[in-house]
Amino acid sequence: MSSPFATPDAVKSLAWDVKGVAPKDVLPEALILRAASKAGVVEGDAPAVRVPYLSLDAGAFVPEGTTIEDTLPDDSEVVIHTGKIASLVPLSREQYGQDDVASLLSEAMKRDLLRKANAAFLAQAAPEAPAVTPPAGLIYQSPTTLSTDPIEVVGSLDPLADAIATVEAAGAALADLVIVASPVAWATIVKLKAATDSNTSLLGAGVDAVERRLLSVPVLVDRDAPAASLLLIDRHAVLAAYGEVSIATSADARFADDVVLVRGLWRFGAKIVDANRVVLVDVLDVS
Repeated sequence: MSSPFATPDAVKSLAWDVKGVAPKDVLPEALILRAASKAGVVEGDAPAVRVPYLSLDAGAFVPEGTTIEDTLPDDSEVVIHTGKIASLVPLSREQYGQDDVASLLSEAMKRDLLRKANAAFLAQAAPEAPAVTPPAGLIYQSPTTLSTDPIEVVGSLDPLADAIATVEAAGAALADLVIVASPVAWATIVKLKAATDSNTSLLGAGVDAVERRLLSVPVLVDRDAPAASLLLIDRHAVLAAYGEVSIATSADARFADDVVLVRGLWRFGAKIVDANRVVLVDVLDVS
């Protein structure tokens, strides 16, 4: 008796294949990986991840020979609600079998997932209660806003210096900070001049593009960042939960059309746990 026609032996376009890939391997530029701290793993379609959060009061001097008193930690729980982004691409079986189509499609799908992920991480509107998903983006989680004039009006980085002082006073370390800026906000800062009647940029005198760093803090430029502001983030003040990126193909769903479907999924969520360490800094005067 001949062996049955089995999926593992079939051509790729006739196989149902689901592969989980670490986000850092396929989406290394995703902001949630670069501007937040991973605090939990999403299992399957879990809508929320519960993360324990402990803190201790500062210690005190203890005289020699004196009993050290117990210090009990304050425990709390951070609930990170998650949502799922998806990309679904239909291809004819003939097209799917062409050379280089798989790699081209893979790159296109990664770009699509990256755009959706960054937009959701930054600017997803908060769901209307009692709904908890899709989770709100950072700018809808009430980050701190300082009462300073916009950088464009001041003509210097003084408002950003005040913001850095604010987050450091709240316990952040300079090495853990990152700035997320829109292309417009970044361009506005690049065009600041070192002095009146000078063509020298405040950020450098050369004609080459300057390193994207402000006051020693790296800058991530993304089109879904607030257009008129900078978002200064202490990575330890934003907790994230996410699972693997799932890539799957199937020729079954649209069998009658002779179409192969390629699907990408990623479930994630992020939450600000200390608003004093996430600050919006106005760049443009929009009043």
